[in-house]
Amino acid sequence: MTFSVWVGALYQVQVTPLIAYSLAIVTVIAGLLMVSNYRYFSFKEMHLKGTVPYVVFLSVVVVFVLIAQRPHETLLAMCVIYAASGPIGWIYRRQVRKPVAESHTDNALVNATVNVAADDETGTQSVSRAQAADATLKPMTETQNDGDSKQ
Repeated sequence: MTFSVWVGALYQVQVTPLIAYSLAIVTVIAGLLMVSNYRYFSFKEMHLKGTVPYVVFLSVVVVFVLIAQRPHETLLAMCVIYAASGPIGWIYRRQVRKPVAESHTDNALVNATVNVAADDETGTQSVSRAQAADATLKPMTETQNDGDSKQ
């Protein structure tokens, strides 16, 4: 928010009701992002002890040069990118997990249609994998109680 006012003053932007309401909405969104559950990168986790790769060193120098030459626009862009990284990361993680969940559901449907034959004293009994999976998913106390009653 501060950087948008700073960039507006640099370019002598006239404050109109549209701009004032837009900045008010940006302020509310920034406040909501501050109390949201979106995960943001914490720079406290960076451990730069020892040798630093040349690419990282060069990137830091480029960022400092950009900030020194055009601080208004660079800092505003960095703030917008960081603020958007939380929701974008959430969407990305959600999309990455979704195909895994769908493939798991598809496998469960395929397994439910395949029958497993088990020999028994009176002949062959057919049990679907879904029924077998349901039996294994019962809580431990139910399974122990069922086993105790059969003995």
